[in-house]
Amino acid sequence: MKSYEKYIDTHIQWLHDIPSHWEIIRNKDFISEKREKSIDGKEDLLSVSQYSGIKPKGTSDGNKIGMSRAESLVGYKVVKNDDFVMNIMLAWNGSQAVSRYNGVVSPAYCVFQIADRYNPWFYHYLFRTEIYKAIFKRNSTGVIESRLRLYPNKFFSLFSLCPPRSEQDQIVKFLDSKIYKINKFIKAKKREIELLNEQKQTEINRAVTKGLNPNATIKHSGIEWLGEIPEHWKLKRIKNVLVELEERSIQGDEEPLSMSQKYGIIKSSELSIPNSASTYVGGKIAHKNNLVFNKLKAHLGVFSVSKYEGVVSPDYAVYSVIHQDSVEFLEKLFKTKEYIQQFIRHSRGIAPGLRRLYTFDLFNIKIAIPELSEQLSIIDHISNLEAKISFAIDRIESQIKLVQEYKSSLISDTVTGRVDVRNIKIDHGFELNQPALIEEDVEEEQSIDEQ
Repeated sequence: MKSYEKYIDTHIQWLHDIPSHWEIIRNKDFISEKREKSIDGKEDLLSVSQYSGIKPKGTSDGNKIGMSRAESLVGYKVVKNDDFVMNIMLAWNGSQAVSRYNGVVSPAYCVFQIADRYNPWFYHYLFRTEIYKAIFKRNSTGVIESRLRLYPNKFFSLFSLCPPRSEQDQIVKFLDSKIYKINKFIKAKKREIELLNEQKQTEINRAVTKGLNPNATIKHSGIEWLGEIPEHWKLKRIKNVLVELEERSIQGDEEPLSMSQKYGIIKSSELSIPNSASTYVGGKIAHKNNLVFNKLKAHLGVFSVSKYEGVVSPDYAVYSVIHQDSVEFLEKLFKTKEYIQQFIRHSRGIAPGLRRLYTFDLFNIKIAIPELSEQLSIIDHISNLEAKISFAIDRIESQIKLVQEYKSSLISDTVTGRVDVRNIKIDHGFELNQPALIEEDVEEEQSIDEQ
């Protein structure tokens, strides 16, 4: 794509040159803040994401789901289609977007209306570029990054680019068309990753519950949920395989460890969000090759073999094998859907989010396992499988990363006037009624620390 024929100096350091027929105007001259609040709280709850823009998070009858913990949506800020919504605490990371929906957002957010003679979606793209995120960060107020706020008066004082309206419309159509195709590609690649992970888990489940020999003689276990098992495998209660360890930290000076569903046991120092524990005195000691359970989230698979020596939450359970069994085999076995269902069944508590898998209940569950030599062969097979699939996934993720970088560059170059798209024919083969493919359909990851 070509550049514009003529550029002019804006005399604003961070804006550099712009096409000669473009203007720069202060946000206050074409953007106004809206302060309308919900009277009955019956609107849909919306959330603002740096990844996927604005999405519904509530229901039309006023009952909340998802992100809001409020008892009522009364007093929440009303959002209309084409309004610009900003999470002022996260403007620096791109948590602002134009809405495709009517609804309400948190009272802590700011809702803006862009004047009719401007295309709001041009500014949706512009304000989410790295250039503007950096400017928003520079003009935000706060003592630490996680507490930075871009207040409306600062936002209004900033300058924005302003092409002619017809050109704004062309830029938006061009970017919508391109991003639709890019995100469709990304979605297809992510589906490939899902299928590879499903293939991996299916093979792991088969290996740890049926063994590697397809011709092995099988028998019924006598346990309905467990079904058939290889004839030479033994049935044991977990209490005959694992022992709980109760070693506690005296000084609290051991390496702090944290647990996550995705990463297992990791050093707390590697967390993006610091561990909030004020002291580790009384925490449970975990040694290498111990199996550590988050009792509150065992039904989610939040347990792992520790690769480290250190200290974990006193609310966790730490186990060691009694005899010659592979702790890695046991971890893989326990993460199969059959055993997860048993963990759910044996957990106790007054509410779903407060149910714990206590050691007594865990130890009463029966498992089917082979001798150690076969356990180790199965773990070797799984390790090779995981390595192959990880290699394939890494290649796909590299492709996704390159395309995402191209998308970011394309948006920035187009809305800042680095490239001229006025005469480019737009492919109208994309569907604007599929916002998930115009806004990237990205799962937002929870904090790695799940203590």
